[in-house]
Amino acid sequence: MKVLALASWGWPIFVLMASCARAAGNGEGASSSISLPSENELADAMSANLHISPIQQHRPYDGTWPWDLTRPPWTLFREPTVNTRSQYILDSFTLDDGRKFGPLWIGSNKFGPQAYPHDIPFLRDSYQGMDMRPANFERYRQFFRQTDKAVLFRPDPDMMHRIQSLITTPLRRFGWEPQAPGNVLIKQGEFLWPPVKAETDGISLNMPYNRRQHLWRAITWRFKAHNPVYPTIFHLTVPDTGMSQRHIMATTVNSYHFTEMRPVSINSDFWVFFEAVTHPQPPKKALMALIGGMFLPKDALPYLLHDGTLRPAFMQHFHPVV
Repeated sequence: MKVLALASWGWPIFVLMASCARAAGNGEGASSSISLPSENELADAMSANLHISPIQQHRPYDGTWPWDLTRPPWTLFREPTVNTRSQYILDSFTLDDGRKFGPLWIGSNKFGPQAYPHDIPFLRDSYQGMDMRPANFERYRQFFRQTDKAVLFRPDPDMMHRIQSLITTPLRRFGWEPQAPGNVLIKQGEFLWPPVKAETDGISLNMPYNRRQHLWRAITWRFKAHNPVYPTIFHLTVPDTGMSQRHIMATTVNSYHFTEMRPVSINSDFWVFFEAVTHPQPPKKALMALIGGMFLPKDALPYLLHDGTLRPAFMQHFHPVV
């Protein structure tokens, strides 16, 4: 075991450098896809002033969507049963810029191992139209003890783009090349297609309430295990985007329970990202909002900690480790 003393917060973080599976904490075993450097090599990389490069502003797709957006383009795949809802399929499609996606499943209970265009029009109602203000989730520590806390689904394309850039840029500096987490087309560092259902009005898709709450219950269990020695809840600070810094909560959850990956990935962990948001008007009620989830290499955590991309959350509530 080695200790990475991260003086910028004054808290020593113990990392098993042979494997970060215990720190990542989802108990699915470990397999390295990056050859871990020594502590001295990590320090040398940091001293070389390898800081995160500025993030490119997300540019919405400006081509023509390949559907008639006046009616749902998906087709029925499976009739509902006593235990399942109807399932639909959105056939494979190619955008004007050459990117190919799909097929995408609608009605699944889990994240699908498929990438998708983040500004796909069917998800817009999830993050547009509701005037919510971003907040620092560390101000709402009590939420992480509430298994029944209401959670929103807000897959904002610009925020997804920024998270993706912040997470993958430092990993690439250490020689990481995205790999598939299994026998699927999606690669590490790409957001997975979420478990959504078709709304009754028009072409909107949204994540069902029970799916959001199921995921949040897993987050509260991760919080119970959170401690200074083996942290499980992490803070990702997104630079000023014209309003203020954004504060993103990141953690791993069990990919068997929350994704359609079969068998369970041996080289990747499933990370999910949340943000606290508040209503602008009194009483300014605060909620947590899911942004999305992606697979990352099992040994990504030490890099992201040492680079400063991630830091353990809620450390002010623990006594210093001697």
